[in-house]
Amino acid sequence: MIAWFSWVVVVLGLVVMGYALLRALRDLPLDDPLLLGAALLEVLLIVQLVIGLVALTDRPDDLDTPTFVAYLIGAVIVPPLAVLWSLVEKSRWGPAVLSLAGLSAAVMTVRLLDLWGLVGA
Repeated sequence: MIAWFSWVVVVLGLVVMGYALLRALRDLPLDDPLLLGAALLEVLLIVQLVIGLVALTDRPDDLDTPTFVAYLIGAVIVPPLAVLWSLVEKSRWGPAVLSLAGLSAAVMTVRLLDLWGLVGA
């Protein structure tokens, strides 16, 4: 795993969460900057998936590989589903769902770093 890249994913996930939450609290629908942020987050998560799968060839001895792979794949799946939900839901709940997707991407990435042994060591 590349720690600095993962922390970029965490920060972007939190930025998407914050902006989406702000729009939800103001009762505003999804907008282009929020969609762009979610798309960028998804691209970074896909790159992280590839990095993580390649890094498995030189993994730590105590790595729980099935859990690690599940977090990699789960992090990639959540944002597109949230975007689809947000596009259908025209009320404040669309951005609210997207804010949860940004938070989940950040939390899952921190958990990946923890599994890899880069957090709390």
